[in-house]
Amino acid sequence: MGQTNLKSAIKNILQPIKEESLIASISIDWSDIVGIQVSKYTKPISFTLDKTKNCATLVVGVIGSAFALEIKMMEYEILERIAFYLGYKFFTRIHIRIL
Repeated sequence: MGQTNLKSAIKNILQPIKEESLIASISIDWSDIVGIQVSKYTKPISFTLDKTKNCATLVVGVIGSAFALEIKMMEYEILERIAFYLGYKFFTRIHIRIL
């Protein structure tokens, strides 16, 4: 196995671990990031990467469709809070999934 193949294999193994770690970290501190009231009805589920556009979308589960509209209206604020928490802007959108 060449050095390039080894690097690729290691990256393929570590990438899912890094992604799970990021969601776990955000989940643990979710109420601090978005506030207690919002965290009662929401939770981060996963994220998707769009490598062609160099951006990521956070998938947030919301209890009930009525609260989904409020979260959509808060999208920019939530994204800014997550960026502050992480120390860099990683997510550019929020996709809402009704739970």
